[in-house]
Formats: sequence, structure tokens, C-alpha cells
Amino acid sequence: MNKYHEILNKIISKGKRQENKKGAITLLTNQLSQQKPIDLLDLFESHAVVKKKLKEELIYLWAVSVRQKLIGKLVGLLRSDISQQLP
Repeated sequence: MNKYHEILNKIISKGKRQENKKGAITLLTNQLSQQKPIDLLDLFESHAVVKKKLKEELIYLWAVSVRQKLIGKLVGLLRSDISQQLP
């Protein structure tokens, strides 16, 4: 059994059930992942659903970081513009 299936078995056996709008899910909380980089690479490359979710999450995080940088630049421009207008 590979690491992916070990994690799934742990979720099934020790996970907590949660209901939401989309249905019932089982999840683990306060768990430390002890995966090696090679294990994670195997997981993300060999499982389409995991690969898709990771891609979506990375796109989201990239968009958030770009948005934060733009907001920071705008705030900086506004501050400099206001300070130039003050006597």
C-alpha cells in the first residue's frame, strides 16, 4: 500500500464527519503531514483529482499574491500623492 492509500485509510478510520451544503465529508484536523518531497511528487503526478486541486489552489494563491502586491503599490502611490499635496 502506498502513502496515498495510507492517508486515505487514516482519514476513513480516524476522521471526523462534517455536513455542509455539498454533502457529508470526512476530514482530519490537527494532523502533521510527514511526507517526503518525493512522496508528494508521486502523489501529485499520479492522481488526477489531487493534481487538479493542487493546480486550482496554486492559481488561487498566485492571484491573491498578485492582488496584494497591486494593492500595496496603489496604497504607496496614494500616500505619496497625499504627502505631496500637504503644505
